[in-house]
Amino acid sequence: MVNQGGEQFLEDYKQINPQSRVPTLIDGDHVMSQSLAISSYLDDCDPHRPLVFGDAAQKANIQSLALLVACDSHPLNNLSALVYLKKQLSVSEAEKV
Repeated sequence: MVNQGGEQFLEDYKQINPQSRVPTLIDGDHVMSQSLAISSYLDDCDPHRPLVFGDAAQKANIQSLALLVACDSHPLNNLSALVYLKKQLSVSEAEKV
């Protein structure tokens, strides 16, 4: 079977993550979403093999860059936000500029 995308909208996935967003991490009884929360969790689970490494200033710089993508640029390109603008608010392509 070829992955066609959109599996996060299936009912089975919605039972795990009602937001129907990717990624979701399941570790035992714990279900987590959001990339930054998942990477922080994984770092805490195995501090000898961190995903985010360096001294305090380097870690803060890495987090700053990740938050820049997550909070400033990604929402502007997020498909669910674009669909909402188009279907719920009737914003056309020309109005986005």
